[in-house]
Amino acid sequence: MRILAVSQRMRRTFRGLAAASAATLLAACSNVLDVDNPNNVVDEALNNPAATASIVNGAGSTVIRAMNSVLAPYGAVTDELTWSGSRDGFKQLDDGGVSDPFNEYVDAATFFVSEARYTTDEAITRLLGFEKNNTLLNPNELARAYLYGAMAYTLIGDMFDDFVIKSFRTEAAPNEGESKMSGVYDIAIDYATKGLAKATTVAATANLRRDLTAMRARARHGKAVWLKLNPGVSPPANPLVGDADVVADANAALALAGAATDYRLEMTPSPTGGTGGPSSGFEINQRLELAGGDVFFTRSAAGTRITAIKLQDPIDRIPDPALTKNADRYVRVTAAFNVDGNFIPGTFMSTRELLLYVAEAALASNNNAGFTTAINQVRSLDGLTAYSGQIPALDLLKHSRAVNLYMHGRRLADLYRFGIKADRWTTTSEAYRRAGCFFSISVSERQSNPLVTDQPSCRG
Repeated sequence: MRILAVSQRMRRTFRGLAAASAATLLAACSNVLDVDNPNNVVDEALNNPAATASIVNGAGSTVIRAMNSVLAPYGAVTDELTWSGSRDGFKQLDDGGVSDPFNEYVDAATFFVSEARYTTDEAITRLLGFEKNNTLLNPNELARAYLYGAMAYTLIGDMFDDFVIKSFRTEAAPNEGESKMSGVYDIAIDYATKGLAKATTVAATANLRRDLTAMRARARHGKAVWLKLNPGVSPPANPLVGDADVVADANAALALAGAATDYRLEMTPSPTGGTGGPSSGFEINQRLELAGGDVFFTRSAAGTRITAIKLQDPIDRIPDPALTKNADRYVRVTAAFNVDGNFIPGTFMSTRELLLYVAEAALASNNNAGFTTAINQVRSLDGLTAYSGQIPALDLLKHSRAVNLYMHGRRLADLYRFGIKADRWTTTSEAYRRAGCFFSISVSERQSNPLVTDQPSCRG
């Protein structure tokens, strides 16, 4: 009762302050919106070459914010996460309802994915302007802007069936169209290639070239998978990617990373770094709306916490150590809440994924020796027994991708191309019925953009 009384007094005080403030504002200016905010940063300030690093850092922040906002709904569609709370939007995704424009979590994430697309493009444009005027202080900053752009466009291609990428601030643009979405990977490949040409300054160049080359490999692999899944009616007859350019980029990035290094290209959001927004970590690790999926984990009686690693390595028959490492990063195994769980990392590339590209391409060309070498490099990172034909190679590739890329945003495409139905998909859902359904253009974009007129084909 005492708290309520204090609250009532505070409300009366705030009302009085608001009235006094309003009177002061009206007396001070003829327009109540005519207020000078000293914290405003005008657009012209970003035309200063001295702001280059801040511009690029800001673009990077929007990329991790986008990734962190979309990981939860994406994971919910797959078997990586499962609905364990009360929100119907997550249950719909868990059931395989991936294409509904009205899903609240996809709609919320779309704002931040669109922001990342725009902001990275804008950063590149501004830095190119500095370069044209001979005022670009560090070419590596432009290379870094291209890297973030490649990340943003690859994220769009991996998670959306359609998207608007040509809008500019308040200027609307039509959607790309589902049949043309492979073009976002082409933009990512182009950005990574241009970034490599700019990464020339000695300091940090090796790491930038590694990251750009790794992202180009991912974009090329993503495009190859997209081509196999579109149009999506049934799993492709040949699900494996054997693209020589993917392998070349993967091997080049591995050489730059160091053969035995467990490298990750990732970013982690923070409460103070301007990377807030819909937090996948919050939904999984604090609100408990989602939990680790039953294919991968044993959960508590309440179903909200992981109690053990269920999925075993198929050769050593132990809880898979790669999955154990990823589980500790994304879905907390312990019952006690870990505050860092709110801010899970976004992993865009890794040594493991690069090696899996090489292994997959070798398998696609029936190069068993090449597959064995690459897959054993992955296994050696966790001290596992070397593969020597104990199980079918394709089965080992599927397993290795599932555990090493857990919560990296690759699982749904793998489910589709390998003909795997997630354990919670209903038989009437889009994901169950059609191999290749991803997120659609959401309701907010449709309502605000009159140039988006077509409906998601997966809803038909």
